[in-house]
Amino acid sequence: MSSLEVFAKNVKTLMAQRNVRVKDLAERIGLSDTYLSLVLNGARRNLSDEYKDRIASFFNVPIARLFAEDGLTEENLSDISLYEDPHRLEIKGLIDLFIKKANLENRRTSFYMALSMLTDQDVRSVSYFLSRLLNEFEAEDQRQTAATQEALLSLLPAERELLALFSLAGNNARLDWVMAMTEMPADEFSRLTENLERRGLLNLLDDVGGKRINLKADLSPSISSIFSYEKIRLLHGRLSRAMEALPDQGPFFEMDLAQKMVKAGMSEDALLHFRKSARSFESLNLWDNAAKVWHEASVVYAALDNPKERIACVCEAIRCLGRAGNLNGAGEIGAYALKSVEDAGLSDLAGQVCLAMGNLYSEHDYARAVQWYKKGLSLTPEPLPTYGKLLINLASAYFGAGKLDQAENALKEAKRWSSDKEFAEARKVKSHIDLMLGLIEFQRRNWKASKTHFVSCVEKCPPEELDDLAVAWHNLGMLMYREDDTAMAREYLLKAQAIYEQKNLSTHWAYAAVELAKVYLREGKIEAAMSLLQKAAPVLNGKSHVETGWVFLLNACILSKQNRHKEVIDYGKRAIDLFQREGAERDLACGALWLSNYLEGIGDFHASRPFRNRAYQIYEKRHWDVRELHRECSLLSPKS
Repeated sequence: MSSLEVFAKNVKTLMAQRNVRVKDLAERIGLSDTYLSLVLNGARRNLSDEYKDRIASFFNVPIARLFAEDGLTEENLSDISLYEDPHRLEIKGLIDLFIKKANLENRRTSFYMALSMLTDQDVRSVSYFLSRLLNEFEAEDQRQTAATQEALLSLLPAERELLALFSLAGNNARLDWVMAMTEMPADEFSRLTENLERRGLLNLLDDVGGKRINLKADLSPSISSIFSYEKIRLLHGRLSRAMEALPDQGPFFEMDLAQKMVKAGMSEDALLHFRKSARSFESLNLWDNAAKVWHEASVVYAALDNPKERIACVCEAIRCLGRAGNLNGAGEIGAYALKSVEDAGLSDLAGQVCLAMGNLYSEHDYARAVQWYKKGLSLTPEPLPTYGKLLINLASAYFGAGKLDQAENALKEAKRWSSDKEFAEARKVKSHIDLMLGLIEFQRRNWKASKTHFVSCVEKCPPEELDDLAVAWHNLGMLMYREDDTAMAREYLLKAQAIYEQKNLSTHWAYAAVELAKVYLREGKIEAAMSLLQKAAPVLNGKSHVETGWVFLLNACILSKQNRHKEVIDYGKRAIDLFQREGAERDLACGALWLSNYLEGIGDFHASRPFRNRAYQIYEKRHWDVRELHRECSLLSPKS
């Protein structure tokens, strides 16, 4: 087997494991999906190294693994996460060392964000550059080592203690923080600091709001021989209070402060800063760092003998690792956490771990998500709120997998479970049951039942469950559009959009914008429809081919009123192509029939016939009612 055949086989294995389609991979690496398909199937034997590197980067695996003849299996990947490239781990260490050497601690976030956007090829180039640079730093350090050692040996006891305090505070610490740790007068502190700087053991760097420390000699390994354990704990406490009084900004500062508070025995206070740090990392999409902080917080809760909060933090770490793409790492944490709570007989917490693991796989592997939710149901006592969450999420996983009957059965069980319960979680479950049943009936095209469920969801939805409310309004808007009640459709869709905007759900806002553009087109508000489509198109770019197809088709409808025949036909064909690629048969049939009607309207009967035949063939093959096709197509024209 040739190396390219091995490569193609392993890529197809990864695609199957992660539910990645050829067209999605092709779009991400900038290659034609047709050509990529031919390469993967062996019909083409030419793929440049650049595209191979992009594929490895997309899957976040070392490119060498894609050429492994023993294939890609869970066993031979057990020693390395599917999503962790050793080159990235290496460069992360190099970056940390470079930040320390260059005293750029307050720029760490920027370096990490840049690393997350590098391709594997970029990583290797940057790694080589940093290695050369660090070698130069090391050579310079070696030249200074002898002088530094001589300076350390000649230190007075007071100077050694102060240098130990600087080391305890860490590189890049504010000078004011260290001064707050000491009990010496300001004049003496300044004199001793100047002595240390003159000896070349540290530098003081000007910064906004004061000076910072750049250590040239670190006494951290020997601090315990200079101060007692109790004194070190006291010093960490003073340092923590000083850091709180004169804070820096950013998640790394919050993490550092929390770690120092733990060393000071201030665990309760530390947890607040761990949470702030983790949430801040999440807002910057630094998911690996967020997971690390949540894990540290879980260790603190374990020391405080608080298993409930410990497992809550573990679940957050699982979620963050999932967002980082590190499913293996998340799986290991989840399996360990589940075993520990089962061994401790904490069945209520076992369900929470299973819920987190099911949520981890819910976007990648519906079958595995279902397994975790079912395991959680078997371990969780029925009266607990977690039981209801597991039932709802089980129904969602079945729905995502297209198993509508199983989803409905799970919802019936959830309805039975919540019927005699009035606590907050049960009320959320009741609301979500109606939402899910509405989506199921919408999928079955049972419009009347779907509408009834969505209305019930709106009536029952707790005020804080804005996401459910938005989805209900959104679907009610689409149902009202189908009934040609444009006024109500517009009202519902605008309500959904307002929530999406409030929650910063830009993609969902764009989906609603496309539906609202249909309503405006039906009402003859052409400019309003065009404006919405122009705003939605860039948001949808690369995220939803079906909705992008509707942007093209609606543009064709709008331009048809301006007699711009060539553009209309081009937009119509582009919409049909996108619907075809996504397998959206009803949308494809609607687009084909509309374009056929338009071509007939301008007298091109020869070009019209294939599109009309294509639309009818889809409905005949599926045994669908062709009257629905004509009705959906008629809604794409303004009311007379």
